[in-house]
Amino acid sequence: MTAATPARRRAAALLALASDKTVGQAATAAGVTAPTVVRWRQEPAFAQELTALREVVDRRPLDGDAVMAQLAEAEARLTPARPAARPRPLTLPSGASPRRRRQFLDQVIETGLAAVKRGRT
Repeated sequence: MTAATPARRRAAALLALASDKTVGQAATAAGVTAPTVVRWRQEPAFAQELTALREVVDRRPLDGDAVMAQLAEAEARLTPARPAARPRPLTLPSGASPRRRRQFLDQVIETGLAAVKRGRT
């Protein structure tokens, strides 16, 4: 498993820990240090995800699809929300020609519409 994003690193550690690997082995799988995994285990959200994943891993017969589905859900829940985009200041230079004002307004409208389409109002 490639552990690139923070949530993917946590998911790699979850899978290793749920599979009864040591903290050191989980850290290696996630590409982080052992103290990082220890700190994650102390976080309530991570601990809940670990408990839920262990329940799926411990089922017999082992259902690989269920394990991967649970892991994907855990990764999604552990993914931090992206901060809202900061509004970009738009200033029209004083003394702008009518043509430049029209271009500026067109740009403002296009930017606003694109933001609405992306769900950022």
